[in-house]
Amino acid sequence: MVEAEATEKTIQLVAGGATAPTEEVVAAGLEAAKPFIKVLCKAQADLAAKAAKPTGEFPIFLDFQDDVYEALTAAVRGELAQALTIAGKQEREA
Repeated sequence: MVEAEATEKTIQLVAGGATAPTEEVVAAGLEAAKPFIKVLCKAQADLAAKAAKPTGEFPIFLDFQDDVYEALTAAVRGELAQALTIAGKQEREA
């Protein structure tokens, strides 16, 4: 996948007669860039092999239990029901 971005002056340049790049020109540019990208990828892999931190285990937090859902529902049901009946954001947040 390629994400391309134009400069701020691209529209002005094309409107002024500059030629917009064709798909072939972009493809040729990507092909020309591949050797440089390969070097950068290898450098990243080498650096990661030398300096990367070890991976670790992280705790998995369980889903809320029924008692938590019930307490939350009891705490916010009225406010939430009222807020959902007000269509305008400014009115709702007032």
